[in-house]
Amino acid sequence: MAYTPTQALLAQHPAVAPAIIDRASLSAAFRRHIDAGELIEASELVSEWLALAPGDVEPAVAQAHLMRLCGRYDDAQTWLDRALAQAPAHGPALVEAARLATEMGAHALALEWFERAHQSMPGEVEDVGWLSQWAALAHAMGRSDINVAVATQWCEQATESAAAWFALGLAQQQAGGLDAAREAYERAMALDADLPMLRNNLSAVHFDRGEYDEAMRLAKEAIRAQPDHALAWTNLASAMLKLREPAHALLAARRAARLAPDFGPTLLALSNAARESQLWGEAFDAVVRAAKTSGADAKIQFSVAMLQLMRGDFRNGWINFEARWQGSPELAGAPAFCPELRWSGQPLSGKTLLVWGEQGYGDAIQFIRFLPLLVEQVGQAGGKIICCCFPPLYALFKRSLAAYDLEVVPGDVSPVPAFDYQIPLASLPLALQVKLESLCAPSSYLVADTARAMRWREEMNGTGGRLKVGLVWTGSRTHQRNPLRAVPAESYAQAFSGLVGIDWYSLQVGAQDDVARMATAGLHVIDRTHECENFDDTAALIASLDIVVTVCTSVAHLAAALGRPTWLLIDVDPHWVWMTERRDSPWYPTITLYRQRVYRDWSAPLQQLRADLEQAARAAASHSSSTMLDSPTPAYSRTP
Repeated sequence: MAYTPTQALLAQHPAVAPAIIDRASLSAAFRRHIDAGELIEASELVSEWLALAPGDVEPAVAQAHLMRLCGRYDDAQTWLDRALAQAPAHGPALVEAARLATEMGAHALALEWFERAHQSMPGEVEDVGWLSQWAALAHAMGRSDINVAVATQWCEQATESAAAWFALGLAQQQAGGLDAAREAYERAMALDADLPMLRNNLSAVHFDRGEYDEAMRLAKEAIRAQPDHALAWTNLASAMLKLREPAHALLAARRAARLAPDFGPTLLALSNAARESQLWGEAFDAVVRAAKTSGADAKIQFSVAMLQLMRGDFRNGWINFEARWQGSPELAGAPAFCPELRWSGQPLSGKTLLVWGEQGYGDAIQFIRFLPLLVEQVGQAGGKIICCCFPPLYALFKRSLAAYDLEVVPGDVSPVPAFDYQIPLASLPLALQVKLESLCAPSSYLVADTARAMRWREEMNGTGGRLKVGLVWTGSRTHQRNPLRAVPAESYAQAFSGLVGIDWYSLQVGAQDDVARMATAGLHVIDRTHECENFDDTAALIASLDIVVTVCTSVAHLAAALGRPTWLLIDVDPHWVWMTERRDSPWYPTITLYRQRVYRDWSAPLQQLRADLEQAARAAASHSSSTMLDSPTPAYSRTP
């Protein structure tokens, strides 16, 4: 039936008009007016409709819709209350209630209205646009469970809708279902390859899957289609950085930041690219701007902390370092440990404080230096401390902390001793208000097993005045930056072969194949790492050496904490501990830093290291005496 003006219907059939009007046609006409932006015509239609059928639900809902579009939220609510009082399960009224709640900021209530609408009209295939609004709201609220369910229903009811499949891809992407997201996005691509944001989002999915070449290809396609696409430029920068193209990544990130100067993820990408290019000022400015525009974004806050600590701004850096639990790639998603018992300065008289190891072994070795200072403060307050450490570090830490009034237990102890409060080890600098100028940095603070170290030294002394050098060339192969921090074993062989007066010892556990390749390349390395079952064994071996040459890994911290001369190779964007430019470290007096100046090029620092080793070998030969083994109880400096 074609739409006939209601005034005419009233004139022709005043008694029976409400019974014979075509509500579907009137509803369709109303939607056409709304879609065309014809609010005046829509308002006239609704007024006539209400005059014709004042008891109908549909015109009341339409009137609420109009009031909402005009910002008359109270009036809209009044009309909805009228409609729902008459028909509590009326689907369109429930949808309109959800839309109104969304615009009024009552998002949780809006989800409830959408759910009621869904229950009132399950399986409807007409006018599924509200499903997209429901999905968008769930996405904005981070409710990926609802988002996936709604988007799935939308796809079932509109199988040929590219927008529906895009929404499902976005929902799955938010939920971390990368395979399902890729499949949904590809369905959308088959239906409409030009859908806005499609290639960009698919690029991001491939990036998160570690498929960086495909991520780069799709980002470039998105940019070709829309050269001013800031997100695509951001994704391109991130992909290029992973593909070890920092100069190209920096260009892409700068373009993205020009297009979106206040978008946090874009500024973070710029900061990351600038760091790899050693543009520390640009990196810091970008990430600070990101923090100011993005609010409480843990990844950005953690990145700010890294650069603040690298710059020596410990006062602010330790505060932002607390974002590591959500912002650090290594810790993100880790379950919280007794957050309700977190110690933040509560009185400790008669209480027990548990200090527990976190992150990696190197971090534990670095931060354990602060424990005696805390023991002193807690003891003065009438409390006591339990230190729960990684099991491979237990024997070493127990011996090194024996002079202090605390209990040391391994992390696998069961049950954990009773405690009243807890604090993670790396939060001690914040609790102790550690500043760069008051950093606790004794010449040594870990103590190796003296007898075991002496046995190692006696076995090595058969070669007379030869220098004894330990080698480490890679960190954990699963660490995200290890490909940039590690030095190929063959590069060690090339740099160090031919040096006289040096005995080389591997400190690289489980690297027999690398040792064999170095031997083939002309560098004979003695490998007795099979005799090292834990860090205490390794510490004894290190204590018997003259020098440790290492990349950035736990052995660097171990050797330096034992007070051994530690020559550390670091890449262009080093761990924050090593700061920038300087050759020494405020954390470890016995460390010498050999900095990479050109991205992924170790030739210059290895050349300098070879020259220094050659000089040290000549000095060792001329003195023809062994280095004395020092193993006193470590003395800790005081933090004010």
